[in-house]
Amino acid sequence: MKKKVVVAIIIIAAVVLAAVTGWGVWRYLQPNFHDVTVELGTKNITVDHFLKLNNRQEYASFVTDLQEVNWAATGATEITLQYGFKQETVKLYIQDTVAPKVEFEKNLTKAIGFVPKPEDFIKQAEDFSELRYAFKENYVQPENYEDVKLTVVVTDGAGNATEQKCTLSFSWMNSQVTLELGQQLTLEQVLMNPEDAHLIDQAELDKINAGGVGVYTISSVSGENTRTCTVTIKDTTAPQVVLKSGKTYQGDSLQAQSFVESAEDISGELAVEFVKEPDWNALGAQTVKIQVSDASGNKTTLETQLEVVTDTDGPAISFKGNMVVAKNKKPDYLSGVTATDERDGVCEVTCDASKVDLTTAGTYTITYTAKDRSGNVTTKTRKVEVSPNSEDTLALVRQVAATLPDDPRVIRNFVREITYTHTWGGDDPVWQGLTKKHGNCYVHALTLKALLEEKGYETQLIWVEGSRVGSEDAANGWNAHYWLLIKLEEGWKHIDGTPGNTHTIYDEPMNDEQRLETLKGRSWERSKWPACN
Repeated sequence: MKKKVVVAIIIIAAVVLAAVTGWGVWRYLQPNFHDVTVELGTKNITVDHFLKLNNRQEYASFVTDLQEVNWAATGATEITLQYGFKQETVKLYIQDTVAPKVEFEKNLTKAIGFVPKPEDFIKQAEDFSELRYAFKENYVQPENYEDVKLTVVVTDGAGNATEQKCTLSFSWMNSQVTLELGQQLTLEQVLMNPEDAHLIDQAELDKINAGGVGVYTISSVSGENTRTCTVTIKDTTAPQVVLKSGKTYQGDSLQAQSFVESAEDISGELAVEFVKEPDWNALGAQTVKIQVSDASGNKTTLETQLEVVTDTDGPAISFKGNMVVAKNKKPDYLSGVTATDERDGVCEVTCDASKVDLTTAGTYTITYTAKDRSGNVTTKTRKVEVSPNSEDTLALVRQVAATLPDDPRVIRNFVREITYTHTWGGDDPVWQGLTKKHGNCYVHALTLKALLEEKGYETQLIWVEGSRVGSEDAANGWNAHYWLLIKLEEGWKHIDGTPGNTHTIYDEPMNDEQRLETLKGRSWERSKWPACN
């Protein structure tokens, strides 16, 4: 019994083994790949395209190098692949069943006498094979401006075709002209043949050239035929812009226009704005974007720099020189005084003149003050001269004379210590000489005269011919000069209080001969003054 069971088991095992082996042999003999058909132009072929259903990709690979396949030609190519340890060869069929992709010029306008070709009606054509172009009908040249209907056929290498019914029109002028704003429309642009210029009125072109952006039409008649040209004026050019940097105070804003150095556009109408509003409170430098747009919406966007600073500078106070005030007269200290701030513009100015004594001649100081809205304060001082009257001058002369001896030579030498300048001394040369200690010969002469007469001497003012008091040309010329005649016991003598080598040769008062010697060729009108011997 046991032997029969063992035999049965062995038989069953042998049958199973034979079945498994047979199935494996059968499975190995079955093909793992199939033929593939693709359209001309197909790319990226993989083993997945060739694998049969339920076969695993990781066991499959190409033996044939696909780079050797001519993908630009139709036909069959053998492809060898491997599945596990088994190689198989199948067919790759490349076919072309797709018609060419074509963009046609459906309506074409040409001058009379034009002979068309099929390619004239093609804007763009695409296919993976070489294309052929042809008319379906025979072309017959019309005798007049009649339209001709033509069927244009585009055929690829496999015989796939795309066709379109097109119209050929004849005209003496173009149907459309497109210009950029600023370009001038000419007869040559409108006409197909310059000899037809008589068919178009130049005034129509001038009207279009004077217009702006838009679409215009020009109509023209030749015999019984009328043609129209559509003229389109476009503005596609963005403004030409140059920016500059900007600077402002914290909290103050600027207009976008203030950043524009120059901006040009044919339209002449520009809008300037910030792409994003700057932070006017952020101290320091920041980048600012400025957008400039024209009337047609063309935009130019550029970047520049903005600097935001703190206001630390006070107003600048200005006035014209020092002030001269008549004694006992109340002046307007603020007349002609201005204060200008870089941020605020004109600012208010106040004046402190408390140290000025208008009842006493002399030189005083006043103080001007200006303040801006940031609290910066500026002060500036100014000298105010209270001019003397005759009583002041007389009192001063008496005061000075009291310190001097009666000797005319000593008094003369005292006056010569006054520095020589080209100043005439204004309304009171004597005050000028005794207080300012400078002046020209006229100041020296009158100061000496006042002191000598205070001492009891009789004097006369004398001058060379051509001298004019206060004359600018006399002041700058060599000919002007003033001095004195003094009456002494021995008679009239010349005495000169002006410093300088030519006037100090003689220590004693001079006679006429000595005076002439020192004047170096100049003289005085002898008849006007007494002789000095």
